[in-house]
Amino acid sequence: MYEIYTPGHGLVTDSLIMHGIVRLYDVSEVERVGDRYRIVLNSSKPKKPVLSLLREELSIYFNNRDAISRSSVLGKVIDANVNIAVTHNWMSYLREAVDRANFDLTKVYTPDHKEITREGRSKSKSLYTLYLPLSFIHGKFYQSDYSVEEMEYRVCGTCFALANVGLVYGTVVFRYDSENKSTATMLTVIPADIMGREDLLLAQRFARGPAIRLKTDLTPKAAILYAFSVGEILFTTKANPLVLAWKIVNDHVSLRSVGSELFELNSILKKIARVKFEYPAFPRLIIDLAASNEGTAVLNELADVILMGSDPHPVLREITVLTGKGLLSQSVVGGLDGLVKALE
Repeated sequence: MYEIYTPGHGLVTDSLIMHGIVRLYDVSEVERVGDRYRIVLNSSKPKKPVLSLLREELSIYFNNRDAISRSSVLGKVIDANVNIAVTHNWMSYLREAVDRANFDLTKVYTPDHKEITREGRSKSKSLYTLYLPLSFIHGKFYQSDYSVEEMEYRVCGTCFALANVGLVYGTVVFRYDSENKSTATMLTVIPADIMGREDLLLAQRFARGPAIRLKTDLTPKAAILYAFSVGEILFTTKANPLVLAWKIVNDHVSLRSVGSELFELNSILKKIARVKFEYPAFPRLIIDLAASNEGTAVLNELADVILMGSDPHPVLREITVLTGKGLLSQSVVGGLDGLVKALE
């Protein structure tokens, strides 16, 4: 058995690297240590099929970019990127990193890995730009000694490749596009303390699949409510997992990160289970609310009620108003008494 630590690029990036490691290696357990992770490996050798599939899709991308957009692997990375101008460079760097990076993590992730490779704000061409969806706080400009200069946050090929694998296999991605704005909201399940292999793989099973494309823009809390309410979520664990959510916004004036939040997953699942028990049409209600701008405003408030314990009565009144406007389907309207009972 081998014990390694993620390098310390911030909670978002280290969480993606952690999920990349869980997907690629035989992992025994993961422990969160601040914004980093202690990971116990049973083997230092990566699973070749995962890297082979990524190489295959990268090859397809450089021959037919439109075809790969429908993929649940590389297409998911592209959907998470709201800065289209960097897509080609991102894919080129990923192909290079997958081919050249050292995946013997017992040799790469030494305690001083970040210092040895000089990762961080850098202009080094031997490192890879950590694009904003793969991080949260790492922008393009760096302030030092009363001056501001252009200096991107860069990491080694191993970190870059693993973060991308974690984005694909460990993250739920919501994508929204309009004439004036594009957003990507990411959700990933992480341990509050320790999670074993089975729980980690269950979290990745929940996250698998292509990005969820909606016609409205959800808050991170509303995205969490949508993800864990729509469909059958089989997620039971003795561990104490958290949901980490972050959002990237491109309004064609600026590219920025909005909100990095943590929520207790078990508490969310219990509340949703109670609502579904009293009001079986709840998943349909979530879908209906997410279908219009008026409904999305109510969905965002409903997320505050369920995730944060806010007063439910204003939301219930607004749902009644939407019912009168014909914005909710009949199957949703029929059992609203159950929703009132569950939320009060």
